[in-house]
Amino acid sequence: EDVNSILNSGEVPDLFDNDELDGISMELKSAALEAGIPDTRQAVYQLFIQRVQTKLHIVLAMSPAGHTFRQRCRAHPALINCCTIDWYNEWPEEALLSVAHAYFSRIDFGTEEGQDTKALRESVAGVCVDIHSSVTTAAKQFYQEMRRYYYTTPTSYLELIQLYSRMLESSRQLYMNSRDRLLVGLSKLSEANSLVGTMQEELVALGPKIEEKARDTELLMQQLSKDQEAVDEVRLIVEEEEQTMAKEAKIIEDYAEEATRDL
Repeated sequence: EDVNSILNSGEVPDLFDNDELDGISMELKSAALEAGIPDTRQAVYQLFIQRVQTKLHIVLAMSPAGHTFRQRCRAHPALINCCTIDWYNEWPEEALLSVAHAYFSRIDFGTEEGQDTKALRESVAGVCVDIHSSVTTAAKQFYQEMRRYYYTTPTSYLELIQLYSRMLESSRQLYMNSRDRLLVGLSKLSEANSLVGTMQEELVALGPKIEEKARDTELLMQQLSKDQEAVDEVRLIVEEEEQTMAKEAKIIEDYAEEATRDL
């Protein structure tokens, strides 16, 4: 609505308050006197509007695709009556290729050493042009068969390039993360192999000592077995002596009871 008003009359209604209008009058007072315009705020403001109409140039870029453009033209006639319309048709392949080259020149493709980055950029730019051209051709065929429009505008082409750039960055990030994980895993495996090798060397060095300790342990077990046999023999002897002592104690008790009865 504001753009329509500016195109039609050079002003937006109620845009300036009284203080701002006073400021405009003060700024243009000398110019109004030179032009022979009365020194009133309304007259000076009209001079201001004339200058706006003379010196203000507006450039609007709109896509004709869809219903929005038609609705805007119907609701705001100044877009048609007060503008010079330049219709831009399809970009030629040279222009599409030039735009792709300019855009991809700022993108890091992350090429390896020895790989031709320039040739890669040219190949990707050519693929983008081929995709856009093939979609345009398919859209024309779609209209011939279905009588329905499918618009492929320069904005669509720029969105295609931006989509590729985002996918490239996402894939590069995924690749870098996978590479980092692989490097960390290889580092851990190398560290583990080094530790295993060190432990094997230590085990080889400790082999004779371990064998010696095993022999000493076996001798000790044999000695313990012999000592256990001796202990068992002593226990049997002690048990036999205990039984003998118990019998003798029984006999003495019997004698003592008999002597007690005799007394």
